[in-house]
Amino acid sequence: SMASAIGTGGHAVMMVGWGTDKETGQDYWLLQNSWSEKWGDKGRFKIKRGVDECGIESLGVWFITPQKPSICGSKVCSNGAELDKRCRCRCQGEWTGDTCSVCSLKCSEGGKLDPRTCSCVCRPGHFGPLCENKIVVGSNVVCTQTGKTEQRPFISWSLQEEEAKFVPGGYVQVFRKDVTPWTPAGGWAAAASDPLHICGGKSSWAAGSTCASTGVLSLPPLPAGEFAVYYAKYLGSNEFGVSRGYQLPLQRLWPDVVVVERCSAVEPAAEDAKKKFIAESRTRFAQRWQDEEEAKKLRAKHNQQAEEAAKTVTTPQPVRLVAPHLCFSTLRAEFSMPLEQDSNPPSSKEFGLFQNEQRDSWYKLGTVEGQREGIVTLDVSGIPSATYTLGMVALGKVQATAEVVVGSVSMKYAYRYNAKLLEVDVEWDVQPAAAASSGMWIGLYRKGASLAEPQGSIKIGENQNVRSSGKQTITLNRNKHANLMLRAAPGTPYVLRFLTAEDVVLNEASFKWP
Repeated sequence: SMASAIGTGGHAVMMVGWGTDKETGQDYWLLQNSWSEKWGDKGRFKIKRGVDECGIESLGVWFITPQKPSICGSKVCSNGAELDKRCRCRCQGEWTGDTCSVCSLKCSEGGKLDPRTCSCVCRPGHFGPLCENKIVVGSNVVCTQTGKTEQRPFISWSLQEEEAKFVPGGYVQVFRKDVTPWTPAGGWAAAASDPLHICGGKSSWAAGSTCASTGVLSLPPLPAGEFAVYYAKYLGSNEFGVSRGYQLPLQRLWPDVVVVERCSAVEPAAEDAKKKFIAESRTRFAQRWQDEEEAKKLRAKHNQQAEEAAKTVTTPQPVRLVAPHLCFSTLRAEFSMPLEQDSNPPSSKEFGLFQNEQRDSWYKLGTVEGQREGIVTLDVSGIPSATYTLGMVALGKVQATAEVVVGSVSMKYAYRYNAKLLEVDVEWDVQPAAAASSGMWIGLYRKGASLAEPQGSIKIGENQNVRSSGKQTITLNRNKHANLMLRAAPGTPYVLRFLTAEDVVLNEASFKWP
């Protein structure tokens, strides 16, 4: 007999994987095109799975329901993670642990951890993975006097992430609260103020340039009413020098501005604005959580289908305890104890340090309850510098060990100064000496500056020449640098920091140039 086929096009691609979008819950096939990495998503693209999109599952493609390799046993990854060929879970987002079920995220600036999604729920005006960026509107409720605001609102910002910083050409503008700044049909709406450029107009823009990471900008006088404040990020110019315009939609800054005619009405208006703002915030958070719950249900359904499809042989897994060889004030260790070797419910895991197999006498560091696996952060500050064995005790015996070196860094300083010069003598000592590395350094910062903005520094060593202890002077001359964080003058508060190659602060001290 003769085989038959249907002609469906003249281009072929290779199917390389599958998955489920963590935001929408949509199943997809992952395909590789042949048009180089400059096309699509580094040469790849996704197409809906399970609905025969473009005939992918009915015309010219043979496929099966994917199953885990039998060498992985009954291991199942959590929170949208997938097994790789080595039977390790590839975690998504901030999830960690052997099966991606541990969230070790630490939110800042008052942000709250959502344990369901391992993400930070930030306070209004804060954003970023850890809520570390802040843009807020201050003095947002004021009164008018002869048509002008008696006290003008302002915006203040502290932006730690490079991609979150303002850029030259960007501006802040005020609109009536009920006005949408830009729509596809109507274009730009009438604004309540002129644009306020943060650090120069479009001509100041250059690729990679940013404005100061912290600052304050006063808003113009406003009439009575309710207003919303927006930031328009300038996208710069293309390779032909043509402006790309502004990023849409504009970024709305919080809270809104309320201007009342009578100054006696400021206090009740502020209280009313606060209540409205809280109610709006709760509505937004509730909608976000509802969307995340629906996506989570879809992921759970797909995971259940994968478990039912997997026909595998259970392989015993070893007890694991993994820790970095060198630590200073804190030690982060990853542990896991499989079900077949642990009790049900999971036993308590106690962690501690001991030397020379002397397990009767050890430094107790902490205990974890109700977990078979996870990441634990242990405080080793105050423990003498030396080589130790980290042990995990469960069910009455040491289940796993790992060798660690506990290091310490001491730092002393003295300074001399006049109206034009500041000299800081820094003395340091790293113990044990082997813990010192060429990537370590000492930085002198203006208080509030990011780790990328030192005014002076000392390299502990270069190449193989590493000084575990020593003394050196940092000299600053008075200047009027355009960047406030790099400006040096009497009256400036400073922070002296000892850092690793990864910019982890191991010791610091504060003083002020008198």
